[in-house]
Amino acid sequence: MAKKLFVVLLGLLILAGAGLAPAPQQLSAKYGAAEETTIAEVTTLMFYNLYPRMTGEDEFYLVTDEEDTCRAQAIAEAINSSRLTRATALSGNLVRVTVPRQYRAYALNIAARIDGLTLSLPRPRPDAQVPTKILITLLKKDPDDLVRLNAAISLGRRSEMDAYAALAQIAEEEKGWVRRGAMHAMSNFQVENAKQMQEWRKEFLSAVNRVLRLLRTKPQGDEAVKKQVEELKAAFGDVLAYYKLFESNPGEADKLRESMRILQELIVDAAVLYPEKEKVEIDKLIDAAAKGVTEYLDRFTNFWDKNTYAGFRKNTQGKFVGIGVFIDKDDEGFRVVSPIFGSPAYQAGLKARDRIVSVDGEEIKDIDMQLLQDRITGKAGTVVKIGVMRKGWKEPKVFEITRGVISLPLVLSTMLPGDVGYLRLLQFSVEAPKQFQAALDGLNKQGMKGLIIDLRNNPGGTVSATLKIASMFLPKGVVVTKLIGRKENPRSNQILYADRRTRRQGNYPVIILVNGASASGAELFTGAMRDHKRATVIGRKTYGKGCGQNIFPMLTSKGEKFLKITVFKYYLPGGECVHEVGIKPDIELPVHELDEDVLAELEKITPERLEEYVLENFDKNRELFEKLARCDDSDPSKYPGFEEFYNSLNTTLNRDMVRRALRGRIRAEVGNRSSKPFACDLQQDPELQRGVYEVMRKLGMDPTGVEGFEAFGERIRKEIEQAEKEQPEENAADASKNTDD
Repeated sequence: MAKKLFVVLLGLLILAGAGLAPAPQQLSAKYGAAEETTIAEVTTLMFYNLYPRMTGEDEFYLVTDEEDTCRAQAIAEAINSSRLTRATALSGNLVRVTVPRQYRAYALNIAARIDGLTLSLPRPRPDAQVPTKILITLLKKDPDDLVRLNAAISLGRRSEMDAYAALAQIAEEEKGWVRRGAMHAMSNFQVENAKQMQEWRKEFLSAVNRVLRLLRTKPQGDEAVKKQVEELKAAFGDVLAYYKLFESNPGEADKLRESMRILQELIVDAAVLYPEKEKVEIDKLIDAAAKGVTEYLDRFTNFWDKNTYAGFRKNTQGKFVGIGVFIDKDDEGFRVVSPIFGSPAYQAGLKARDRIVSVDGEEIKDIDMQLLQDRITGKAGTVVKIGVMRKGWKEPKVFEITRGVISLPLVLSTMLPGDVGYLRLLQFSVEAPKQFQAALDGLNKQGMKGLIIDLRNNPGGTVSATLKIASMFLPKGVVVTKLIGRKENPRSNQILYADRRTRRQGNYPVIILVNGASASGAELFTGAMRDHKRATVIGRKTYGKGCGQNIFPMLTSKGEKFLKITVFKYYLPGGECVHEVGIKPDIELPVHELDEDVLAELEKITPERLEEYVLENFDKNRELFEKLARCDDSDPSKYPGFEEFYNSLNTTLNRDMVRRALRGRIRAEVGNRSSKPFACDLQQDPELQRGVYEVMRKLGMDPTGVEGFEAFGERIRKEIEQAEKEQPEENAADASKNTDD
C-alpha cells in the first residue's frame, strides 16, 4: 500500500455543500446502522488534512481504521453520487477519490462552508487537561500511524486527547497553509455566497473560539510541543481576526464582490476594445492588475511569476545567472546598491549609486522591479545593454555587459595591522552563517585581538541568517529583535532570541562599519549589537528598511505565481523601529565626495586607457604591482612610466587622482588573476582606518606606534583632537544663539 496516504473526506464535503448529499441518516444506513455518523463528525479536522492536498494533487485517499470491504464500497458509492468526483474502493480500508481539476475551486468553497459550520473538536469538560506525555507520545508516532489516527478522528472514534495531539502534529506539518488556506477559501465563499455566509458566520466564530479555548492548555517540559501549540494559536488567531473584521463590517463582503466585478468588467473591455491586441491578453492584464495592488502597498511587496521566483531562490543560494548587481528602487527610479565583486557588472564598471535608466535601449522609468530583473537577466553568454546615469555626468552612458554565472562569495576577510581582524559580509543569505563562522575561525587561528565587521553596501537577507550570526556574539537568550505584524492579531508577533546552541566568540572589541546602503538584515544585526553594547558603529546613517517579507505561492495558480508581501516590521532590542529612519552611527564620519568637475574629468580617463597601461606593464612588473595593490604610500613615482602615462592623458586632474584610478585598476587585475579579491583597501578607506584606530584604543594600544598603521594613527589622532577642540566652540555658539532668542 502506498506510503503516507492522505486522509480526505472530500466526497462527503462536496455532497453536503452541493446539496446532493444524502441526509446523515442515509449515510449512516450506508455505513451500517450500528453507528451514527454525522456530517459534523466526518468533517472534524478536515481542513488541516484537506486544504494543502487539494491545491497540489488530483487524487486523495480515505483510510478507515478497520478492514470492511462493504463499508469501503458504501463510502465510494456515496461519494460517486455527487457527480463531481469519482471514488473507488481499493481495499477493505482504502478508498481513492479523484477530483477533476475544474472543480477544485468549487470544492474549496464547499469545504470552507462545511468547515465553518462544523469545525470543532469534541468538546472537553471545562476542567479537562491534555496530558503532555500523551501528546508527546502521539507526536512521535510514525507518519502512517498519524494518517490513520486522523482518519479515525474524522469518523468520531477517538477522544479529544488524541484529536488535540493530531492537531498539534498538523500545525507543524502544515503551518502557513492553515491560516492562509482558511482565509482564502473563506474569502472565495464570501464573494460567491454572501447571503449564505451570513447564516454561519457566528457559528464559525464560535467554533474557532472553542478551538482557541482548547489550546489554552499549557504543555510543560517539551520545547518542540510548546512551539507547535504556539504556531497553531497564531494560525487560528489570524483566521479569527479576519472574520471579526467582516463581523464588524458586514458591508465588506459586498464591497469585495463588487470590486471583483469592476475588475472583471475592466479586463473584458480592455481585451475587446483596445486596438493593440498583443497588449491585452487576459493573463497579462490580470498580472498587471496584481502588480498594481502590490505596488500600492509598498516598494518591497511584489507579484512574481515562476521565473522571477526561481531567480530569487538562486540568489539566496549564492549562484545565479545575470550581470551580478544589487538594485533598489526609490522615488527617483532604480539605483545600484552595489555590484558583486568580480561579476560582469563589476568588470564593466558599474558602481554603487549609479542610476539605471534603460535596458537594451528601452527606458525603464515606469516599470516595476520584477520587470527590470526579467529584462536584465537571461541566458549565460548573452549581452545586455544597460543605460546608466552617474553623478557628474551630463548624459547617460551605455554599458554592454555579457551575462554570466555568478558565484557569490559572501564573506571576505583579512588580518590588519595590530592583529585586528577584518570581515566583510556581503549579504545575510542562507549560506552566510557557515561562511562567516569559517572566516572567524581563520582569523582566530591567526591571533585576532579585535574585529571589524564591514556591512557597508550590505542589502540584508534572511532573518534566520541574521539571527544565527548575531548569536555568535550576543549572550545566550537575549532579545535580538521583535517582529511585529498586524495590531489586530498580536499572536502573530514574534520575539527572537540569541540561539543558545550557537558557539560564542570571545569578548574582544567589535566595530561595525555601515553606510547609506546598509539595509534590512544589516540594520537588524547592527542595531542588536549596538543595543546590547557589543559593538561600536562607525560610518554613515543606514538605509532604513525595517520591514520583512514572506513569499507565498498563489493558491489559485500553484507553482506559477508568487506573492512577496511585507508581513512585519522589526524592532530593535531597545524598542526602536528603523523603518524609513535608519541607524545613526556612534561615530558618524563625513562623506568624502569629489567635486562634479573632478568626477567629469575622471570619466574622461576611460577604462580602456587604464586597462591598456595595466596589461602592457603587468607581466614584467607583477611582483611590484602586487605590492602596489596592497600599499603604494600614495607615491605616483613607484609606478613604471607614470609620467609618460599621465602626460598622455592630457587631463586637468592632479597626479594623485590619476594614481588612485590607476591603482584601482591594478587591484582589480591582481584580484582577478589570483582568483581572490581583496577584502579591503586600508590605504584609501578612512572609515576602515577609523575602525582600526578605535579597536586599538579599546585594546589599550597606541595606534600611532603600531607597525603599518603609524601614519594613519597620527592623522586620525589629530583629526579627533581638532574635532574635540571645535565642539565646545559650537556648543558655546548654540548657547549664545538660544540666549539671544
